[in-house]
Amino acid sequence: MLKTTTLCALTAAALTLPQTALAQTVAHSDPAGPLEVVTFASGVTNADGVPLISGFSIAQIGLDVVLERTVDLLEQAYPDISRDYLVVAEDGTRFTALPTVETVWGLVADDPDVFGVVPIGYSETAGEADIAGLFRIGDRERLDLFSAENLDTIFCVNDVARDSFADDQFVNSFLFDVTASDFFTFRYTGDLKDVVLDHLGQPDRWAETFERCPAMIQTGYRLINPFHITRQLGQTSRIATTPETAERIGPFPMVSMIWDRNSRFSFVQSQEIKPHALAQALSDPSFYPMPCSPARFATGCEIWGLGLTAFDGTGFVVRPTSGAAPQWFGRPDVVAPAVLVLRRWPQDAEALEDPETADALAPSEAPVETAPDTDGPTQPDTLPDTETPQTTDG
Repeated sequence: MLKTTTLCALTAAALTLPQTALAQTVAHSDPAGPLEVVTFASGVTNADGVPLISGFSIAQIGLDVVLERTVDLLEQAYPDISRDYLVVAEDGTRFTALPTVETVWGLVADDPDVFGVVPIGYSETAGEADIAGLFRIGDRERLDLFSAENLDTIFCVNDVARDSFADDQFVNSFLFDVTASDFFTFRYTGDLKDVVLDHLGQPDRWAETFERCPAMIQTGYRLINPFHITRQLGQTSRIATTPETAERIGPFPMVSMIWDRNSRFSFVQSQEIKPHALAQALSDPSFYPMPCSPARFATGCEIWGLGLTAFDGTGFVVRPTSGAAPQWFGRPDVVAPAVLVLRRWPQDAEALEDPETADALAPSEAPVETAPDTDGPTQPDTLPDTETPQTTDG
């Protein structure tokens, strides 16, 4: 469970702060509800008084994540919606249903098992809902990469090729690297040759994982790789962007996600921070206050971090408990080409609402043995001098 951190007496000159100091200003709320939703915000703000870092965490296993195209959800709700998102109601009144997190939340909020909606992916054209890059969502897919510096990762929502998939009652996500380049065309490549499927000398190690992934999308920036992967690759940092790259990028607002070996997810709204600096703050133990010992698979060390979308300030929403008012982060009215709909795991949804059985279903702090083995590039921020942990593939 995430615990409250101590606020530092820091003021708003946020971008000049060491990232450790920024992380130390983040305070976490008490858990709310059987699913243990924890909100957090930094004590450091931007010029408008908005926290530089804010969001929520799900501090236990039991999360189901559904990747959806926003236009698909709109067309399901309004079969006669026009291309410019105009809807004519049965009584003849007209209204606009834009492909935003705000609109999607209005469509799914009546489902008691849904407790959050988070944007993901980039638009081919600013303000439009066409997804840029590779995706596989429902019965639609585009298996073609888009060449852009920020689209450095393919996010597979749930690795169904892992050995424990049939027994796991939670989502176990997987990341595929997209080969970095110094030259970006901002066009489609026409193939998949830049998707990294080899691993540690094994050709096509992740080919089956890629083929069987039921829902995935090209996105980025990659922010954090776990310690066991950086050790396998002989690298010295889990921060996925280099200082050189950091000089060329940002600062800008971003929605990102971090998760640990126990598949406990946090969703982060950041303001005017470079990806490299954001990764440093989110990987700092003072932001993620759990015991950290890589040799023991500690959840606070073995974390992944990924940018979901950026640049336009789009936000997300969470409902901490059933029947509670939604809590918004960022701007809910910005067009989002795709979303992650967060749900209680179907099998346990009813039991989790029962206080008498919630404690019995809550996972222990012991790590899950079948963690995703995700490879990727990293650099600064040094590793502790401890034994290299064992890992399980897939």
